[in-house]
Amino acid sequence: MTRYEIKKIFSKTSSKIAVLILLGVVLFNCFSAMNQIRWVDDQGETHTGILAAQKVKAEKEKWAGPLTVERLREMIKEVRKANLSQAASGNAKEEDMAYSKVQGLEDIRMLASGAYGGIREFNYFAIDSLSPDDAKDFYPNRAKVIKEWLDQESGRFSEEEKAFLLQKYEEPEGPWDYQYADGWHQLFDCSPIIIIVTILILGFLVSGIFPGESRLKADSIYFSSYHGRGKATLAKIKAGFLVVTICYWAVMLVFSGIMLGILGAGGADCVIQTGIDGWKSYYHMTYGQEFLMILLGGYLGSLFLSFFTMLISARVDSSVIAVTVPFVLIFIPSFFKDSASPLVEQVMGIMPNQLAQLNLALTDFNLYPIGNRIMEEIPVVFGLYLLLLMLVLPLLYFIYRKKAVL
Repeated sequence: MTRYEIKKIFSKTSSKIAVLILLGVVLFNCFSAMNQIRWVDDQGETHTGILAAQKVKAEKEKWAGPLTVERLREMIKEVRKANLSQAASGNAKEEDMAYSKVQGLEDIRMLASGAYGGIREFNYFAIDSLSPDDAKDFYPNRAKVIKEWLDQESGRFSEEEKAFLLQKYEEPEGPWDYQYADGWHQLFDCSPIIIIVTILILGFLVSGIFPGESRLKADSIYFSSYHGRGKATLAKIKAGFLVVTICYWAVMLVFSGIMLGILGAGGADCVIQTGIDGWKSYYHMTYGQEFLMILLGGYLGSLFLSFFTMLISARVDSSVIAVTVPFVLIFIPSFFKDSASPLVEQVMGIMPNQLAQLNLALTDFNLYPIGNRIMEEIPVVFGLYLLLLMLVLPLLYFIYRKKAVL
């Protein structure tokens, strides 16, 4: 029965087109990610693509190792030397040639914006104004910056929440290990759109599982059959689970394999704070752990939204209405993204779209007091939707099994 339900899904031309669209989105994003990496040769010429990515990797690997204060001083000196060369030339071509000598320090340049700027600021040229002696402030500045920001955000956090955040920022001890990790950065940047499109396509594929018999006017025969309200209903649920599971993991493994296979998987053991996207995060994890979190979060989101779509379709006998559910739950929160209300931000922080973009949630400051504990956003989101998924499954079975034929 389960095999028959899966066959019905993929026998439709629209389902085949949807799968091809999903594959196209994966390949397009992989191609775009490769072309975002920029390498400048010693003649000042800019290159992009796979070969450029390999050159950038070689340049950055020269600076791999612990980010000690002495190492940071050396990096700042190299940038200052390149700045003097650029200032003396006054020629754009020669400036690019000077930049080519320090492009391996691009990650450090980005980190300097976080270490020597505000929590909500980004200044690409922050490192240009530093002296080697400023290297000693690189690690202490994380706690200093967050403390200054918390003092400005009066009314948003309780004293307990402020203490919680400060403790989180003071926990990591340097020096951190730095390695080339562009493969992870590009994968994380592209993962939200890949997961969102996957969820929408999966919602489309499973939305017709339960209304199929009603659409064909065969529901009276279906429910009057011996297994119509028992094994056949379970077969539909199993079919939905298998379609979601196989399609999701196939997409994510292909996408991850292409990205990491070409750009490299080095740096998996480095903490996320060694990249500008994770510098201000109070979550303590490595790139490898973030990757696992993204995979599991996307899978949980795919399961929940797909089964919720199936629940709606079983209730209203319409795949058209049901297929709009993932669109609404994923895109409506974006309209409230820049809300100035802390309460609205907290509500948006536990919407199902967060499961598709957990790498972005790493930089959110949403805290949830539960009992005597203060919980971070990501554990709350995982726990909430795991619980909701466990509620949706039996409810789906019960609604369809007890369905009346009019």
